[in-house]
Amino acid sequence: MGVDLLNRSSYEFLSSSKSFECTLGKRKYFSFSSFQQQPPKKERRLFGPTLEDGFWDIISSSAKQPNLEVIRSCNGKVMLSNLSFMPSAKPRVYKTIGLKEGEGTYGLVFTVIDIDNPEKELVMKISVANSNFFAEVSALNFLNSKKTTPNVPQLHDWFITDKLPPNSGHWGKISDSLKKSSQFKNISKYPVGYLILEKANAGALASFTKNHCSGYQKDIWKLVDSILFQLLFTASALPESSVIHRDIGGYNIMLTSTDDIKENYLNFRVGKQLFRFEKQPIKPLLIDYGTANILEIGSSLKTDFRYTTLRYRAPEMIFLSSKPTGTLQPIFTPATDLFFYCN
Repeated sequence: MGVDLLNRSSYEFLSSSKSFECTLGKRKYFSFSSFQQQPPKKERRLFGPTLEDGFWDIISSSAKQPNLEVIRSCNGKVMLSNLSFMPSAKPRVYKTIGLKEGEGTYGLVFTVIDIDNPEKELVMKISVANSNFFAEVSALNFLNSKKTTPNVPQLHDWFITDKLPPNSGHWGKISDSLKKSSQFKNISKYPVGYLILEKANAGALASFTKNHCSGYQKDIWKLVDSILFQLLFTASALPESSVIHRDIGGYNIMLTSTDDIKENYLNFRVGKQLFRFEKQPIKPLLIDYGTANILEIGSSLKTDFRYTTLRYRAPEMIFLSSKPTGTLQPIFTPATDLFFYCN
């Protein structure tokens, strides 16, 4: 598999911006409603389908979408009493059949459809709207805007509210699942957070052998080669984009098809260099940014022990060690697993 270094001048997004530039890191203290809202749009009404059919108009649940800079200045702490001061979320209607995709440390995940974009494969991650929820929203929002790697899921939408999904139809099944989950025992104190994300439709990296190595596949090593390089480049691109994931592992790396990508190559930016890889049938996606940190301007990764424990360092930091020895390094297992399972 070839890795090409492209001409910088041929891509507009190769700007002259400095590394670790992060406007979200600046501390600002102002009210939740202080940012300028978009001009009001014509309200869209939903006719015909009812909640029993699996539709949910989020505006009916008083959905809010506060300014992320304000949330960051509050260290991600939002109480139910703050909701009345927050701007409303954009009107959207989501449909579900109640299919549960998984349950992680920070939330339960269900398949949904945005009726205005039915062609997109989406999932809704529902959790308590605490600091972990806002850490994930902030990290994804920041990484999507940087566009340094295609291995980060696209954040389609997000909002918070004081309500669980409607207690009827397929949404009622989801609501019942949330009530039974131990993650929602503090629901009386904090809002509920909803993340709508690009769906990874090819399983977890930890299940790579089961899903993609059964039987003989002519180009399996070409696929493994591509995934390994993408993971290495992305693990380097994240801290250069001022984001530390802190929880990279086999079950936090999903795989998804590339059928919707029209180009024949995937582009990566590391430092000031742009690289490209030939597109393969699937690509990895790094998920679960609930423990992520967005670095402040001037922050040093090598000396900031908020991201370091005695026997563990965030996997991304392996690229930032000044000496090859004498520094604790993590065991980055996904690459090893790929080679082992496909042997």
